[in-house]
Amino acid sequence: MSLWDNLKRKVFPDLSLDVRLPSLEYVQGGTIQGEVLLKAVKTSRRIKGIQLELLEEWHEGEEGEKRRHRQRETAVKMDLAREVTVDPGKVLELPFTLHLPLNLVISSDRHRCFLRVQVVIAFAPDVTRMIELTIRPSPAITAVWESLSWHLGFASCGLTSTSRQQVFKFCSGPGTPTDFRHIEHIEMIFVNEEDGLRIHMKAKVDLLGNLDADNYFTLFIPYQEMFRSDGTPAHQCIGERVIRRLWDALRPVGKSHLTGKEPSC
Repeated sequence: MSLWDNLKRKVFPDLSLDVRLPSLEYVQGGTIQGEVLLKAVKTSRRIKGIQLELLEEWHEGEEGEKRRHRQRETAVKMDLAREVTVDPGKVLELPFTLHLPLNLVISSDRHRCFLRVQVVIAFAPDVTRMIELTIRPSPAITAVWESLSWHLGFASCGLTSTSRQQVFKFCSGPGTPTDFRHIEHIEMIFVNEEDGLRIHMKAKVDLLGNLDADNYFTLFIPYQEMFRSDGTPAHQCIGERVIRRLWDALRPVGKSHLTGKEPSC
């Protein structure tokens, strides 16, 4: 902290800042509705501006590497207020609504998300609050995960990342049907779009004694097919969509393993 900031902090009392949120857990594409509360201690405070930022944080490099370093990027920024005055003994309440991006990174050991509230005060140090949020997958991604488990017996078995890109890994298990046992694992990158979910996939296939092969393909499922009219996930439809796409992509690799079936949805 600079000498000027130290002097201002001693001469001018701090401004009390509180941030109220209904929850610390949100889903991709969701909405945060909260409130910023400001209270002056002894004298009136002129607030030059109040800014909200949604920050994504991740680490470059592997754990233990010397070159491993933290990265932060602003996903959303908004100005909540400008040129307002807080009188002593009174509380200024400022409600806000912050819309989360559809493809905000999902919280994990490697990825974190923060809400930062910064209050710029005339002739005094800024007041800042950082609140960590937990970001869950969108309902569409969750529905795909559940369908992979229920219809194919594939369970989540890892997460890798390059910068902000998250790659989710699903491995076959005891419940995987025989027709799909030659697929060792599937890696998926999920992209939420306005009208549907796009899935970029890489399937690791065991060619029965020959060299393994990686197969890359993409699947797009409209939201109207992923969810019923009452909003519940159509797991059967999603599972059949994935199975059909696997069949189309892997047919040249092992024709005898997969049986193509048109999705019923």
